[in-house]
Amino acid sequence: MRWSAPGEEVPELVAQRRAIYGGELGWVDADADVAWDAYDQYSSALLVYDDAGALVASGRFTDERDGASELSDLVDWRAALPAELRDAARAPSAEWSRVMVAPALRGSGMFRRMYEAVRARARDGGVVLLSGASVAELRPRYERLGFHYLPLPFRSSFFAASPVYYPAYQRIA
Repeated sequence: MRWSAPGEEVPELVAQRRAIYGGELGWVDADADVAWDAYDQYSSALLVYDDAGALVASGRFTDERDGASELSDLVDWRAALPAELRDAARAPSAEWSRVMVAPALRGSGMFRRMYEAVRARARDGGVVLLSGASVAELRPRYERLGFHYLPLPFRSSFFAASPVYYPAYQRIA
């Protein structure tokens, strides 16, 4: 595993996003700009390579002190936080998004290992709330990691065939 630098263009990451969003999921055209967007300019990517050097998993980490997260631009998730977290909503937040694992590695524990790396980066960076969003089918996976879902279903304006997403969060510190 390695972290990309903010704004570092990683061709294999763009190819992976196009393959999954365009091919596997069919949400976008195969050459869609959504494979690399404005959020990537100030976010880091967790990149996981196999022994042969092929990218097999990735996820984006956006510290909102560096720029707005995609989730925050799409839905006001902080307004729906429980009352006891309203003060935390003003504290440093980060988003874990665009999480992708190659089909051959799904169910291998890779998702959890990636989450642990993201959580450590968030904690070490002073992040208080970690946010993200997923489709309903993935909710149990994120809940096992300690995420709490908010009743704010939304569609992404970035994908022509966007599914319904649900925002989630967890307190880190």
